[in-house]
Formats: sequence, C-alpha cells, structure tokens
Amino acid sequence: MFFRLVTVILFIYSQMTLAQISITANDILGLVGSSQLMEVDTSGSITVNVGSAGANQNWNFSNITMQGITYSYNYINPSGTPFANNFQQANFVQYSQDNFEGYPAESYSYISVTPELMSILGTGTIISNPDTQFVMLDNDQIDLPLTYGASWTSTSSDTFEAGPGIFSLYINESTNMVDAWGTLTLSEGTFECLRIRENYKSIIQTVFNGQIFFTDTTNYISYQWISKEAFVLVVIESQEDETDPNFSNAASVTRLASSNPTALPKLEITSTPNDFDLQQNYPNPFNPTTSIPFSLDRSEFVSIEVYDQNGQLVKTLINEYKSAGIYEVNWDGTNNLGAMVASGPYFYTLRAGNQKISTRQMFLIK
Repeated sequence: MFFRLVTVILFIYSQMTLAQISITANDILGLVGSSQLMEVDTSGSITVNVGSAGANQNWNFSNITMQGITYSYNYINPSGTPFANNFQQANFVQYSQDNFEGYPAESYSYISVTPELMSILGTGTIISNPDTQFVMLDNDQIDLPLTYGASWTSTSSDTFEAGPGIFSLYINESTNMVDAWGTLTLSEGTFECLRIRENYKSIIQTVFNGQIFFTDTTNYISYQWISKEAFVLVVIESQEDETDPNFSNAASVTRLASSNPTALPKLEITSTPNDFDLQQNYPNPFNPTTSIPFSLDRSEFVSIEVYDQNGQLVKTLINEYKSAGIYEVNWDGTNNLGAMVASGPYFYTLRAGNQKISTRQMFLIK
C-alpha cells in the first residue's frame, strides 16, 4: 500500500512538474549565436496527425518524409544587420535564408525581449533577384513567460504602390493560444514543448482612387511547437479555409533537421521544383509591366497566354518546350499585334503538356 501511494504521489508530482513548461526571456535571449537547420515540405499535401489540445500530449513527427527545401534560422544581435535603424528597440533578431518566388532571399525578424514581454516589431527582407528590399511592420506582443493557456491576438499590414492612386493593402490578422504541452519526438531528439495554435486570416485589397475594387481573403490554421532548447521545432499549416482544428491534410510542414550553436548553414534550393506551379504576378495591379513566375517539375511543351474578361485571347507570352525549372515571364500590357490594351482585369493561363492547366487573375490600370 505504501509503495503504491508513493508511486501515485510521484506520478502526480511528475505531471505537475512537466505542466510547468514555460519559456522565459532568458531562454529566448540565450539563443543568440545559435542556429537551426529547418526542412520544409513544399509538396502542398502532407498527411499529418496534429494531435489534440490539452496537457501531457505526445507528438511524433520523425517519420514524415519531407519534400522540398532546407533553410536556416540564425539567432543574432541586431547590431550591424541591414534594417537595424528601422527597429532600434530590437535586442534580438531571427535571421533566415529562404526563397521568394524561387529566388534566394534573406529575412530579418526584429524582436524586443524584456522579462515581461516579447514584441515582434517587424521584418526586413532582401531578395537577390529581382534585387529588392522591403520592410513589413508588425504589432505582435506575447506576454512572458510563455506558458500553457496563454493567448494573444496580432495584426500587421503593409502597402504596395503600383502607380498614382493605385495600391494594394495587405492585412494579416491572427488569434493565438498555447493550447497544449507535452513531449515532441524528432530524429534530432525528444523535447518538452508548448504547442501554439494560430487562426490566421490574410486580406489583400486593391485600391484605386480611394475605392476598393478587389478583395481576396485567405484563412488557415497553423500549429507551432516550441521549446527552451531550440525554440521553433515544427510548424504545420492547414489547407486554405480549413475549419477543423484536428485537420489531417497540411499544405506545408516545417521541421527541425538539426541544431548547431555555431554553424550558419547556407540556403539549399532544390534544382528541380517538386510541382507544376503558376504563381501570382507582381506587381498586381500593374502599370505598365508585370512579372509572372512559374515552375515546372519536368520537361514539357509550355504555353502562357493572357485573356480578357470575355475569354478572348490577348497575348501569347510563351509557346515552346522548356526543361524542368523555375522561370519568370513579363507582360508589357500589349496584345499580339503590339498595341496597348485597355485597363481592367485579365487572366493568364499556364498549360504544360496535355493536361496541366492553371489560371490566375491580374489587373492592368493606366
């Protein structure tokens, strides 16, 4: 009887101890000088088991076969970074090497960490080709220490000016909650961690002369597993407009591949894309030219054509055989005869082989 009582007491104590998982300001600032190699599945459809909300959960993501790219998270001091003057209150930077529309990119997330609060101030990004820099301000604050049951909301916005009186407004809104704690198993090891659930909404509005004439809204659910030792362990994002918190099909999975306190791994982009993909043109709306990125997972005969809102062919941009790879084509707003077309919505279609077709919309404004 005494042995059983002691066992029960020890079990209860162990659960109470594990339940006290918290991430403090010292844990976060202690990451400075370290790095993590992350792997990302970019296939667009991954079978997952995100588990349930609550205490003392067990997750195992070591067996997911990842397809896509790897990139690094590096935790550094703001001093000497390209956007330090934009975020003078920051004392912590998460630097990552990623890719944007197929081009290598560097991203600097500036954060202010105090014993009571972690404030995500914003992000500066450098894209190598086209040679571009931009800054996005953020307004995300998280109370510290971060513990099970904590919740917060965040918003961010940015504008992209396409011409006189024309701009696109990007609004990001999210509600967050630490909805679970427990043990996470990866090939890198086993971690005690917190799980953050994020309900995310992205709104893109196109404004012309003060009037909103186009709005696109995207919703999804995201989970992040974080720990004291490595902070970001796993990120899983649902498909668009998912409403089930226990979804089993993810649009993307990011997972810790390795951690190293000194090495700063370089970005590795796969030479051959994993999918046939037509991406949104940029800028959009545009005047007078715009770029259309696309990728091919295998060599095929390819065409990209522009149509007006009545379905009439306006311009053939590509009509040739291409090898697998990442590409970009420009449209200057002219038709097949070389004449400028009128302002308004247009559609561009990518065809590859006999079956693959993808279409997106763009706006030309003069």
